[in-house]
Amino acid sequence: MLHATKHVSGGVLWANLHLLFWLSLFPFATGWMGENHFTALPTALYGVVLLMAALAYFGLQYALIRADGSASMIKQAIGADRKGKLSLGLVCRLNGRGLGNCCMWRLL
Repeated sequence: MLHATKHVSGGVLWANLHLLFWLSLFPFATGWMGENHFTALPTALYGVVLLMAALAYFGLQYALIRADGSASMIKQAIGADRKGKLSLGLVCRLNGRGLGNCCMWRLL
């Protein structure tokens, strides 16, 4: 995606760093989830890491489009991105339900 852009701004660099941070947490979350045999809290953390990585990816996409302008190659390749926005909304809802079930015992 970075090879398709012609201009890189400071916002693009920060968005890329944000994505790399969340991607670096995958080994920890996966290992913790495997060690604890898929209990609620490690699984919820893994879901949060997945969600934040997806949000960071969308942020990087939009930062690249903003830096390159509306006629960028990335904007043309993505198009309206209905499928991506729909899947992100679905992930947010499922993650919210999972965290709600995980933390329900704290409310009682």
